[in-house]
Amino acid sequence: MRVAKPVGVSPAEVAGGLRGTLRPVGVVAAPARAGARHLRDRVLRLAATILGERERAVFMARRAARPDDMAALHELASSLGLSVERVYELEASARRKLATALG
Repeated sequence: MRVAKPVGVSPAEVAGGLRGTLRPVGVVAAPARAGARHLRDRVLRLAATILGERERAVFMARRAARPDDMAALHELASSLGLSVERVYELEASARRKLATALG
């Protein structure tokens, strides 16, 4: 709930986005997954640092939702008081900034 509310998604969507990323205590990640986790963590740190509040909220919510989930997209737009087109624009802006920062 702490993550879901600020980014405008349901707790179920956050849990769905985390599915497959959590593992029992003491289980070590495989090397390939560790690299992917490192990149994901780096992107999240960059998002917190370089993105504006609305860009960050849109980026995080869109990453947590399935790409084809139009209901979640419309719900996000409504919760932020934006049009769906503006959500797309903010997401594209966030992606450009993160891609530039990642080099």
